[in-house]
Amino acid sequence: MRNQNADMSAQQLHDALAHLADPVRIAYFTAPWCQPCSAFAPVIEQVAREAGGAVALYKINIDKYPDVAAAFGVRGVPSTVVLRTGAAEQRVVGAKSVSELRGWLTGHGIVLDDGHVAAPKRALVPARLQPFYGDVGLKNFLAQRVGQVLEDGQVRFAFRSYWADGAGTFSAALVHSADADIFERVTGLPFALACIIDFLDIRQRHDAERLFAALGPATELSSVSLRFAHAWLDCSEFGWSNALEAEGLDQLRRDWLAMAAQELAGNPPDPQAWDALRVRAKAALSNAGGGEGDPWRQLDDDVATMIAMLSPPPAPEDRRWQAIVSARMHFSRSRLLELRAGWTRREIALPILGLRWLQQHVTMRPDGKPDQDSLQEVSRCRCRRAQKRLPGALRRA
Repeated sequence: MRNQNADMSAQQLHDALAHLADPVRIAYFTAPWCQPCSAFAPVIEQVAREAGGAVALYKINIDKYPDVAAAFGVRGVPSTVVLRTGAAEQRVVGAKSVSELRGWLTGHGIVLDDGHVAAPKRALVPARLQPFYGDVGLKNFLAQRVGQVLEDGQVRFAFRSYWADGAGTFSAALVHSADADIFERVTGLPFALACIIDFLDIRQRHDAERLFAALGPATELSSVSLRFAHAWLDCSEFGWSNALEAEGLDQLRRDWLAMAAQELAGNPPDPQAWDALRVRAKAALSNAGGGEGDPWRQLDDDVATMIAMLSPPPAPEDRRWQAIVSARMHFSRSRLLELRAGWTRREIALPILGLRWLQQHVTMRPDGKPDQDSLQEVSRCRCRRAQKRLPGALRRA
């Protein structure tokens, strides 16, 4: 389901959310700088599509609509709010899996089946995926266009596809849009491949030419996403066995690699085996027992989450690949590079520890940033406490 509030003014959006004639409304508050929001976006969009006409989804950028976020008491993102008769009835903060979000919504009376399931979405790419629909002219046109953007230095790195003011990620530069449907319709490629291309962070024209050379009419794309995930989790260069600390997690990674290899060889494992692997992956998360995750185990949590989402592997057209590649692979790569650069686990954990300290001691604005008056008051208090610990002569100086 597309965003209902595209190009609305703040007042129009507020009126739409409060309109009694609408069906149940889900207000999803997000921000472009929020990494968990990037992972959660395809999840909530998929669940909203399943609800069909029973639910209207409003994706609300809190940077663009801070007053609307404040009106509905949003203090952190991503936040999902269920609205009935214009009032916020239920809310949940943080990214959820598809099953968790379904369970939360159905637990609050939002029916996602029994007549309210949206009609199956028509495939946006041919049943047998074919790059550029076998049209060499289309391929050459797109290659030339993205090549010009590369030469102009307008290709950017980001955790997910974006296009603004003539610049953006490689996949968006290819079609001059960050919309997943547009990418698939124009190129004949699955959006999962767009996420992989952006992960590779192509900046040079000769690298783009190598990519286009590899995408011929006979290129088999149905398994490319799974092959890429397998290659990532099997990459010996990163030393996964030494990098993963949670008990049993490296063995879990090896077990997933073996089952994925079976899948790629045309001998798919039993569904129950995938279910068992997913249960093990979820149990390996540092917040498996509830509460916040362990900042010292960010890499472990990224890998465990990735394996859970890949058990069983999604279909090529499934938008969960966006969360897997655009979030978890990016995050795990960052953690691995930090470890290779000599960072300690404590140094990696510091940004999250600092954010949690701020949230506990400083009033946060609806956009997730600290209130400056509150921040200054906390700073003054800490300075006074520090001065009291100094010897008298130093305090007088």
